[in-house]
Amino acid sequence: MEEIESSINRYPIDLDTADRQEPVIAKIRGERLQDKIAVLKEQMKALKEIEIRLNDTPDKQISLTDPDARSMKTRVLDRCYNIQTAVDAKII
Repeated sequence: MEEIESSINRYPIDLDTADRQEPVIAKIRGERLQDKIAVLKEQMKALKEIEIRLNDTPDKQISLTDPDARSMKTRVLDRCYNIQTAVDAKII
């Protein structure tokens, strides 16, 4: 019973403490949000550049890992890629 009364008596004090800390917490959260927004803006910029490159290609395909790779149409539902290889032969 004393524990409950102690909690009830401490409740207004805890509320006052939380109210005083709220602006500091809001400022920290605001700074974190600004950082996240900055990162997202950079990602949007990079994606916009990729979109421009994609629209400039005649077949509307782009590979971020191999610029020569293109998607192939097949009868199966899996996506396949036409891979071309070149080998330099050294005759001994």
